[in-house]
Amino acid sequence: MEKPVLIRFVGLAPSAALESEIHAQVGCLAPLCTDASAWHVTVERQGPQQQPGGELCVRVEVSLPDRELAVVRTDAHDAQAALHQAMDAMRAELRQACPPGGPASTGRAEAPLTAGEICTRTGVFTDRGM
Repeated sequence: MEKPVLIRFVGLAPSAALESEIHAQVGCLAPLCTDASAWHVTVERQGPQQQPGGELCVRVEVSLPDRELAVVRTDAHDAQAALHQAMDAMRAELRQACPPGGPASTGRAEAPLTAGEICTRTGVFTDRGM
């Protein structure tokens, strides 16, 4: 079952390409913890709304039955870079929240990604040396 993904753009115009990438990355991360009930992703340009520039901030929130996970990453110029960093951080959070054999592992993917791996199913994640 596909989980709902709420995507918000604040201070910048919505981007179909970025929305598509968000959905692909959520699809790649969702098997790590199938207990997640909702995903919220906010892409925001911080700073004065009328001025070009300002940092791009990506916040990813995941609702689990017993808690909420949230990560925030920023980049000075590139929303996709901030998105990749935020999704990499969320991957680490999900691994901690849903460890193999733990109470939330009932629907966990049989072969979860390891740190630094590329999500080969969608080609979404790239190894950036992190």
